[in-house]
Amino acid sequence: MRKPSGELMLEMSGWEMAPHTVNAERTFRVGAIFRAPADEHYYGLGQNQEGILDYRGRTIDCKHFYDAPAGETVCVPILGH
Repeated sequence: MRKPSGELMLEMSGWEMAPHTVNAERTFRVGAIFRAPADEHYYGLGQNQEGILDYRGRTIDCKHFYDAPAGETVCVPILGH
């Protein structure tokens, strides 16, 4: 992804899509890896109860998890700059 000026803003360096079963329903597990500038940070990303403010460098399990150990979590997969 590039800015209107042509400067690189975001680069996907890998992705995966694999069959997955949830509650006996066949679905897919999807993931992506992005390269980003060293000074970029990721805040928010949904309703999370882990007490983490900056998610940079962390793996995020993006699902609605009703029984999460720290309380219900909801992921909102949005990227911006």
